[in-house]
Amino acid sequence: MGSITPTSPLLPTKVLQLRAGRVIKNQFNIPNLNSAIFKVALPPKPVYLGPLGLTGDAQGAPTHGGPEKAFMHYASAHYQHWKCELPESEKLLRYGGFGENLLTSPDDGYNEHTVCVGDIFEIGENGVRIQVTQPRQPCLKLNHRFEVRDMALRAQNNNMTGWHHRVLVPGFIQPGDEMKLVQRINSEWCLSRVQHYMYVERENIDVMKELLELEGLGEETRGIFVSQDHPPFPRVSSFRTSSMRVISDDYSAPSRSERNLS
Repeated sequence: MGSITPTSPLLPTKVLQLRAGRVIKNQFNIPNLNSAIFKVALPPKPVYLGPLGLTGDAQGAPTHGGPEKAFMHYASAHYQHWKCELPESEKLLRYGGFGENLLTSPDDGYNEHTVCVGDIFEIGENGVRIQVTQPRQPCLKLNHRFEVRDMALRAQNNNMTGWHHRVLVPGFIQPGDEMKLVQRINSEWCLSRVQHYMYVERENIDVMKELLELEGLGEETRGIFVSQDHPPFPRVSSFRTSSMRVISDDYSAPSRSERNLS
């Protein structure tokens, strides 16, 4: 796969929604499955964004949060794609469905092909800054959330997963704030290119070495590239489909090559 570089700089956008949620136990009526994927839109007033995320937000598992996954952005334009592809789930395909904290304007062009690892954005007038750490690894809870058996795999294969941020400068933000790119340090490494080497071309040692040194990359994703030469990840069971595998104690979709072998 050749180099993928965003075709043009990202223009400033607007915060469409901020969303937070609490943990619900036995989500989807599955014993011991705790999740905070159902997040609600916050009212149009300032809310504090700190090192661990928005005030009032929670995660159902330790691997779903932390400083490098403090704030998750999902491209609002993706929802129209999903409604066309999955008309039977249209009623479920609404903003917030992917458990995101941040939605910006649907026509801003922000997505996995134009956002790069390490990008630094400023939000609002209080100097709040966030930095892109890694693409979101699609969780199998998406299958249950949208009542589509392979939704996690679809999100992965379409590069429509969303992405995580760390918070560099905490402070108050609110819906309607301007969000702008203030620094790009890895213009060759848009999120979809990282995903290609996570799931498809997994034996390119030269690229793995480059990714291990990539400034700003989240440690969880960096660990995946460290582990690429290790034996296959263990298969999962129970409510998870037999073809899914585990990455860093999180439930994630298999690579395309693994799918072909299963």
